[in-house]
Amino acid sequence: MIGRTLRRTALLCALAALAGCGNNVHSDMPLFSAADEIGAPVLKPGVWIGEDPDCKFDESRPAADWPKCADPVTIGPRGLKDSALEMAVDRVVAGDPVILQLGDKSGYSYAGMEVVSRDRRGRATAVRFWPALCGPPPAVGADGAPPQKVTQHPLPGLEIRGDDCFAVDKSAAKRSVEASKAWAETLMSVHWIAEARP
Repeated sequence: MIGRTLRRTALLCALAALAGCGNNVHSDMPLFSAADEIGAPVLKPGVWIGEDPDCKFDESRPAADWPKCADPVTIGPRGLKDSALEMAVDRVVAGDPVILQLGDKSGYSYAGMEVVSRDRRGRATAVRFWPALCGPPPAVGADGAPPQKVTQHPLPGLEIRGDDCFAVDKSAAKRSVEASKAWAETLMSVHWIAEARP
């Protein structure tokens, strides 16, 4: 049953992963404000699901027939900022690509979002996410040692503090989001499948 029940879905897990540590870009204070959200894409309210190649099923069937791996989530009219998601999406920043500013008690982190498809009203019906990275992912050592947590080649405007990377301003965060799509091992994809049921 979908209803108003929200589970830890591929979408929620993807957003949580985007707020990771190490080579991901952080900031102590929010870099983007409400003014930066003007013109950002609107996600179509309803039931969304992550695209998992290991979980194949007929989406046109009733939700009761879906396998457990389907694990859908309901998105309300506020999209990724919907309070029901219980996620820390602080801002959805307009632009190409769109930037997500994720915030929690420990600070802020950033990610890119790309709209893949829209409905007739222009609302997004499929999107892809990727984390904003400090620079090219660290390479494995010559002796097979694990890579360092943070890149050795940070992008301009990014500074390394210990095992974390911080953006000094919004321009640095934007550069990181733009460059990081090419470094992402996989893009996390989700799409709309149905209207929400009460």
